[in-house]
Amino acid sequence: WSKMQPFLLASLLVAAVLGAAPLLKFDAFYPQRTLLFSNHPEPIAREYLAEAGVVLYRTNDDIRGPVRAWYEHLNWAGATISFGVYLYNPNKNPVNILVTGRGFTNKWNGGIPFVELFTPGFTPEQILVPGQSGKLLLQQDGIRNNTLTTGVVDFEVQATTPGAALTTVRVSFVAFVSSKSVTPDLPQIPYFIPGHSQEMLCYKGSSPVSDVQARQLNFVVSDSTPSGALPVAYSAYDMDSQTFLEPVERTPFTSHIGPANTPAAVVLDNIALLTPGWGYIHVLAKSDGNGGYPNWGNWAVTYHLYGSVTNQGKRDRLLQFRMGSPGDSPLAFQNSNGTWDSVIVEHSQGMSTLYQTPLPAGQTVPFAINYVMGGPGYGALTNEFLLQ
Repeated sequence: WSKMQPFLLASLLVAAVLGAAPLLKFDAFYPQRTLLFSNHPEPIAREYLAEAGVVLYRTNDDIRGPVRAWYEHLNWAGATISFGVYLYNPNKNPVNILVTGRGFTNKWNGGIPFVELFTPGFTPEQILVPGQSGKLLLQQDGIRNNTLTTGVVDFEVQATTPGAALTTVRVSFVAFVSSKSVTPDLPQIPYFIPGHSQEMLCYKGSSPVSDVQARQLNFVVSDSTPSGALPVAYSAYDMDSQTFLEPVERTPFTSHIGPANTPAAVVLDNIALLTPGWGYIHVLAKSDGNGGYPNWGNWAVTYHLYGSVTNQGKRDRLLQFRMGSPGDSPLAFQNSNGTWDSVIVEHSQGMSTLYQTPLPAGQTVPFAINYVMGGPGYGALTNEFLLQ
């Protein structure tokens, strides 16, 4: 089980020394938030609508506290449909739901919903859900046939009275023509669908972690440090021995993929998904529907990279953080000025700069880099700290 949740491993803290690469190691970001993830079946056929008596993904009755619910699907139902995140209160007593943000789009840029989510200005919504009843927390209408739908909503399950025990709820991701078809008793489509092996590359489930972080990425440079990529050190995972190797300096580093797909991947950034009726899906286990290692891209997981650059030289320098993709990858990222924006990182365009900060001579400059990949998009992203 320890291999199934590497995101709970603690980061090693290493002091920055001139000429030494900082150690890159991911752990869970605090405070933690449950991530609910719906991307299976990715194409919504007519038989996957609520009118056919099913939902795409349904959690157990154990969702509590802060939650981030994310989805990405394609409408192949042959009609204009709606998509919703539906919450059901199985308890006798009412439950308070505090919605703190949401975003969605029909465009082929899965970063847009996260830009809307993270941009200040949303007025929190307090929703009281009576006992043994349900409500749609997010409803995206007008999704035309052969178009994309992707969205995200943050909410918190709260006790109805101060000091009372926390209440748990059930969450469903559902596509429908009429909201009257959405009822609490609809079962979910199984993860394994015979004859649909291509859908085994898509996933659904829950994780106790929605954000990961790497801390103490502290670089030291001087006038003699050449312009170019700054290395970081991390431990790759050896699939043959099933062990982590000694840390090696690398640049760039590869995130959002497992070692079965990319041997030099960071690995520890990847979360595990618990899929009802199936079990855990994780990059270190043969756990997908085809009995192989999943082609998991850590979609909807927010990354936080914290560190500093000490410029011991006598001339000013510049730090840039850049990302590349083997295909097209939609990202939401926080600019150097603190605002959020989206970009599709395209393989044909090379590396995209997400963040930069000046490095005055003789000063230590901290940085905080925040980004998240939406869908649809390629994993195996390259990350690079570039010194100018």
